[in-house]
Amino acid sequence: AACRAGGEVAVVAAPLGEHVTSALDLAFTARPDARLVTWTRLNSVKHTLSQAKAGCSCVALTNHGTDEDREAGRNRPCFVHIPAELLLHKAARQTAKAAQFVSADVVGGVPVAHRLFYEEVRLDPAAAMKGLLRALNATPTRRQLAGPSIPTAIQKLTSDDLSSVLLDFAAADEAFGAWPCLRKHLHHRSDRVETCEAEAARMEAGAADAGRRRERVNELTLAAQTLAGNSSQPYTLACEPNSTRHGARHVLCAAAEHKRMALLGSAGPVDVCLTAGWHSSPVSHGADWIGGRVTG
Repeated sequence: AACRAGGEVAVVAAPLGEHVTSALDLAFTARPDARLVTWTRLNSVKHTLSQAKAGCSCVALTNHGTDEDREAGRNRPCFVHIPAELLLHKAARQTAKAAQFVSADVVGGVPVAHRLFYEEVRLDPAAAMKGLLRALNATPTRRQLAGPSIPTAIQKLTSDDLSSVLLDFAAADEAFGAWPCLRKHLHHRSDRVETCEAEAARMEAGAADAGRRRERVNELTLAAQTLAGNSSQPYTLACEPNSTRHGARHVLCAAAEHKRMALLGSAGPVDVCLTAGWHSSPVSHGADWIGGRVTG
């Protein structure tokens, strides 16, 4: 992102890979007067789910949208199905990535001018933007001040209560039981949370344990991909009333219909976002989420 504040501004987010470091080196060699801003989301569970559900087509799980999208989501809810242990593993990895930026004074050899956190922007967007502008010694124009408010521009649709987002919240709660810090991320309804670097590091410690965990994560991912028709691509399972379903899809649709009834008090169509895994290795870094749609 560029901002005329006596030079250019580079905004960088985790993970900090070799390609990002190289890009920063080139950028700041060309513009030594530029400033670096880091962008971090502290809640690793919500960050992981946000990436996961981006591959599904149901409107109810759209990260950001319009009032019409919100109403459509109420009429046809959608719940995320992801193996609880896989969610735990990915959230821990996300924590380790975000930890690079939480208190870093230097990133990729470049001094950090300002740290911007997703949670702070959500809680008080005006104050967060003022802090950013002060750090960059920049002043917004009158036209910018008179424009649409930041809260309207970044309207968030997905509930902050993950018990209404995850299809089997109880299973996730059980899987996170031995990790109290990460469990707070699972339960937290507001946005500001503590970081969990110590738990993430403890989870990664021990080659034997790490090897067994990778085997388990791969096993869970392959099982989910089998459910998705041997696809590693997340997709939306559409559960229509009175439709014929068999096997695991019947179980998932029945659970989704029961959850809809519990939350809304009415029967009707409901979707399940099946996050089968990543289209590359389930334990790799930076894999993308993609998806399609089938009818159960």
